[in-house]
Amino acid sequence: MGKRWQVASLGGIPIYITPGWLLFVAVIGWFVYSDFARSGAVSEGEAITLTALATVLFFGGVVVHESAHAIVARSFDLPVFGVTFVFWGGFTETPAGSKGALREFTVSIVGPLSTLALALVFFVIADATSGPASGVVERLADLNLLFAGVNAIPAMPFDGGHALTAVVRGLTGSRRTAERVTGYLSLGVGAALVAGGFLDLRNDGNWWLPMLFIGFQMIAIGRGTEQRVAIKGRLAQARVADAMRSVSEVVPATMSLSEALDRHLRAAPDRYFPVVEDERLVGTISLKSSRGVGSKDPLRPVRDAMVPVERSGTVTPDLTLEEAIERLSGHDGMVLQDGRLVGALGPNDIEAWLRGERPRGPAAVPEAALPPRPDL
Repeated sequence: MGKRWQVASLGGIPIYITPGWLLFVAVIGWFVYSDFARSGAVSEGEAITLTALATVLFFGGVVVHESAHAIVARSFDLPVFGVTFVFWGGFTETPAGSKGALREFTVSIVGPLSTLALALVFFVIADATSGPASGVVERLADLNLLFAGVNAIPAMPFDGGHALTAVVRGLTGSRRTAERVTGYLSLGVGAALVAGGFLDLRNDGNWWLPMLFIGFQMIAIGRGTEQRVAIKGRLAQARVADAMRSVSEVVPATMSLSEALDRHLRAAPDRYFPVVEDERLVGTISLKSSRGVGSKDPLRPVRDAMVPVERSGTVTPDLTLEEAIERLSGHDGMVLQDGRLVGALGPNDIEAWLRGERPRGPAAVPEAALPPRPDL
């Protein structure tokens, strides 16, 4: 996914933005400003002010959308590793499919439904107001309605694609059949979007850039369907124990944050380390996660600043690699046997196994990678 920056934390869930998200803000702002400018109902200065207000409120709606995913996921006891905002909106990092098709469908569909609900609320407010304020709210209603509809398209990378995958998976009992269906639908819908984008460009329209961008992405997803299915078939035949690496650097829960900083965290500022107590994994610690408590009282024990194991990705050695990928949602995770730490597993380990390389270790657990689950 490339570079991203953490800008906030909500309920212990880190919030990230990417350079693409800044471009997305600019694109939405330009469309809204152009709409105000064409209307002639306000001055240029008022148009700029109203555009800024509408853009901020719209992205507040995107936060509501992603929060809906996160809240429902946590209600199913699923870990939520973060929320990242990208060019086409954002995605919530959670292994929605690891607890069955129904839960995957619910976590996926709640996003478009929340955006649709916001659109309806804005339409009601627009009808009850007048003047420039009504114009701002009406444009917010239109934008939310548009993004709710787009996001419900039953193709990847939208929420509708994840919801369709869950439905087909539930009906057929086969994850790979479901991925084939949504993969080829993505190819068809992407081709239609690209054609529409070029037509919009020819007619001097305003939507050709996002249509082409998303369309080509969908085509790439569709074209890679069979390769992904084949790889998952191989992963279904292997176990976590075949690819996991050993972990020798662990941090005792009773160690002071100051000592943990000197011994582990400062030397590897971008890594998460396992925290153990009585030989059992109780959480993870990193330089980033320790700053809040450590900056106030560096003598506090590590357990006061760690991420609890319930919010960390964990798997067992006998789980298939296909199941492990789904459960870890593209992140590195700990391998536990009866609550005891026996190794670590991440995307790099699985890629090495696919290349025929043996697991390497020992190593600290590196920072989680982004999962391929974008949605608006």
